[in-house]
Amino acid sequence: MLICKLFLNSIIYKFLSVCFNLLMKNIFDKFKNLFDGTKEASIKDLYDKMDTVLNQAEQDVGGNFFPEEKTLSPEEVHYHTLKLKKGADFDLISRNYAKLKEKYNPELYKSDEKKYKKALELVSRVEMAYNYFKNKFEIQE
Repeated sequence: MLICKLFLNSIIYKFLSVCFNLLMKNIFDKFKNLFDGTKEASIKDLYDKMDTVLNQAEQDVGGNFFPEEKTLSPEEVHYHTLKLKKGADFDLISRNYAKLKEKYNPELYKSDEKKYKKALELVSRVEMAYNYFKNKFEIQE
């Protein structure tokens, strides 16, 4: 029974794979016809044409269809490390620092080498973030 199921699954997989490949070839051919009216265009020409059409559409709409990924500033990274929203005051920063330092204390994970190394890394990041804000708020200890 199991062998029959495996055999049927492999046949279904092959059938679906062939159908998918035919479908993609059909779609690709339709794109060629749509942009060039001929099947003589190379793949590079097709991508260039699609890029031109996309750029024109973005200009018409006045925005990006595929916006760039937002990169975080160092300060935003430190807020994120301390699990805080941007603009938190130093009291809240100190409380979260203490909680996270306790939570990721490497001594709690001495029995598992992998978790111990991860805890060391996390505590290091938390301390770096805390020191950043300590310097920013000019706190003397």
